[in-house]
Amino acid sequence: MSSYWSAITHDYEHGGLNNDFLIKTASPLAILYNDQSPLENHHCAAAARLLFDPSCQYIQVSSQSVSDTPLVKHTCLTPRVSTSR
Repeated sequence: MSSYWSAITHDYEHGGLNNDFLIKTASPLAILYNDQSPLENHHCAAAARLLFDPSCQYIQVSSQSVSDTPLVKHTCLTPRVSTSR
């Protein structure tokens, strides 16, 4: 799933300009990200906005704590129990 997400958001909202141009022209993105990889920071921030946007959530996320799920308990506890003395 993470590979799909990475591929989809790799150049999300890319305006066709490179970092050097954005920095030299003092674009709003370059200023926002303090001239530190403005495109990469924007891709990441924009993808995160999509990830947390309720209208874009296609995967059901439970409110149950991850550590309470049976699979996590089994995966984490079984090796400890089988090697304990």
